[in-house]
Amino acid sequence: MSWIFKSIYNSWRWLFKRKPEKSVIFNPYNDNDEDYVLSDDLRNNRPFFRKMSPPDKHPNNEHIELSNNEKRLIRILMNYPHPNIVTYYKIHDRYIDMELLETKKDYKKDIKIIIKIMENVKSYLQDLGIIYIDWKFDNIGYSKKDRTYKLFDFDVSGLIDTKTNKWIIKPPNYWSYDNAIKHKKTDPDEIDDYCFNYWVIA
Repeated sequence: MSWIFKSIYNSWRWLFKRKPEKSVIFNPYNDNDEDYVLSDDLRNNRPFFRKMSPPDKHPNNEHIELSNNEKRLIRILMNYPHPNIVTYYKIHDRYIDMELLETKKDYKKDIKIIIKIMENVKSYLQDLGIIYIDWKFDNIGYSKKDRTYKLFDFDVSGLIDTKTNKWIIKPPNYWSYDNAIKHKKTDPDEIDDYCFNYWVIA
């Protein structure tokens, strides 16, 4: 029986030696060189990711506008959640709190699955009037809790009126959006589809 007790002992020793997962605070607007800070704070008893907003007196008004636009889109997503879009917990004047995803992951073995998932996410977002634009692996994370891939980061996305197909929030002149325009894509869904297909091919 000694091997059983030894096994239990080693398991508990490993558990207590293992560093608990921390929450992550992302603040590119602070005065020091550290954009990412770890925190022991929890949301729903779980580690979370906090994206800080630019200060009101930030010298670049575009940063403030992008942050405000993203919060507007997130309010929609909080009312219409999707299993493959990051879960948002709270919107504050100074930050956005969301589910913490694993982002340093090798996607190659799951690439076909990811593309299929994101095709469905794209259609879902377009039905809501959200034109994502910024399709890339950097904006896809893995949820250990739900065991699936999720999309995040809506700061360069747009919003249309689904009845008129006109822009409510026009995307900034980001490279993927500009590239679609250069290839004579004018319809919002068509622009988004082009950006998505360009990412898949690349």
